[in-house]
Amino acid sequence: NHKNFLLKSEWYFEYLNEKDLKGLSELYDTDIQLIDWNGSWDGKQSVLDMNEGLFDAGLEFELQFFNQIGRITYNHILIHTNKETIKVLDVIYWNDDFKITKIEAFKG
Repeated sequence: NHKNFLLKSEWYFEYLNEKDLKGLSELYDTDIQLIDWNGSWDGKQSVLDMNEGLFDAGLEFELQFFNQIGRITYNHILIHTNKETIKVLDVIYWNDDFKITKIEAFKG
């Protein structure tokens, strides 16, 4: 049973760019975990609070290309800040309900 998580991955980055916390909240599993080079966040509210911080920083997310293996999507993105552009690999783990259970972000 092959599920397509790529469309949902696209939605994730659109919601980030639109600063849409409600949209993000609907994509997140209750027990979501987010790990990046700044730290880690556990649980939906914690991750949403972190997202709000990203919005305040005025970041832009540009999805370049992505791929899916099983229930994991590998998203090559550029994060544009007012100072620089950062190359990032976002690895997103999905469950069968199309909810994100974990996001691991690697700075390239």
